[in-house]
Amino acid sequence: MRHPASPPLSRDCKMEIDRDARAVREAIAALITSFNWAIDCAEGKDMGRFFTEDALLHLPDPANGWRAAPPLRGRDAIAARWHHRSPLVTTRHVTVNLEIESYGTTAATARSVGLGFRHCGQGMGLPVPAVVADYDDVCLRCEDGQWRFLERRITAVFVDPELALPK
Repeated sequence: MRHPASPPLSRDCKMEIDRDARAVREAIAALITSFNWAIDCAEGKDMGRFFTEDALLHLPDPANGWRAAPPLRGRDAIAARWHHRSPLVTTRHVTVNLEIESYGTTAATARSVGLGFRHCGQGMGLPVPAVVADYDDVCLRCEDGQWRFLERRITAVFVDPELALPK
């Protein structure tokens, strides 16, 4: 927030700030969307590419009442989380209400809401609402210019109590 005694921003300066904010928002939205598509359509292959080398991923644990599991640390551990995904499970992850809480040219914090649907078995079937979750992200723009998650915290908010996600 600007100090009240600061002179007003010029129109050009305001446009530059707005352009920077839009660019960061679009980059973070693209990161989240690519992450979702990789889970849903690429069978979770190479999920580590969305994270920094030293990233943390906090996931809810269905076997423990959907409370937080110990975090996965590092790109390799995060990638391994999806290695044994069943080909008989079809999922779709939908992210809504993206809010960029703070940003700079190389770092941003964001939060959003995720809706997860799944179908187990072959062929088409009814989508089963699996989870509604809050996502809290810390993202970094890496040396290669790509935005990646430094930390991603997924907190289950609503879950069908009879639901147990297959591995």
